[in-house]
Amino acid sequence: MREMENQMQKVRNVIKALFFSLILISCSTIKKSSEKTDEVRKILVTITNYNMVYYKTIVQDLKKPIESYLKNYLLKFELCSKDIDSNSRKISKEEITFLKSKFKNQNIVRLDRLNPKLENLTKTKGKSKTSFITLPIVFRNNSMAIYYSYTANGGGFNLLQKRNNKWEHICSNTVWIE
Repeated sequence: MREMENQMQKVRNVIKALFFSLILISCSTIKKSSEKTDEVRKILVTITNYNMVYYKTIVQDLKKPIESYLKNYLLKFELCSKDIDSNSRKISKEEITFLKSKFKNQNIVRLDRLNPKLENLTKTKGKSKTSFITLPIVFRNNSMAIYYSYTANGGGFNLLQKRNNKWEHICSNTVWIE
């Protein structure tokens, strides 16, 4: 009988250990997620400082999902800027796979709810200067970000780099132009 009680106590201890491990893992995941969200908010401030942006994000353009435009030849940023080294401008196959997954899993988000302090948001779709954007995707240990945007005249990917704790637009690559 005593042996059975000891075994039950061991089982309880294992269950408690598993429970606390799950709590610790979920807390660290939440922290990483909130860090990414903070970076996305900072990037959105940078984007909306220079563009009139529609208040909801997009997940498709020209009736095609954004991830379908992620092809090697559309993500060649080599000619964009002399200010960054050539390795930073090249997006690897692994990164393209990662970015496709992230773009595929994006949902439409209200930017005014994600960051109420954003300026230059509009609820009017018809203006020719209005930009429609995806949520930015942060990669390379929070040092680079990419998002897709379009206006009435064309659409493409925009590459940003974090310098001195600020996000800077360094390059765009056109997918289509009118």
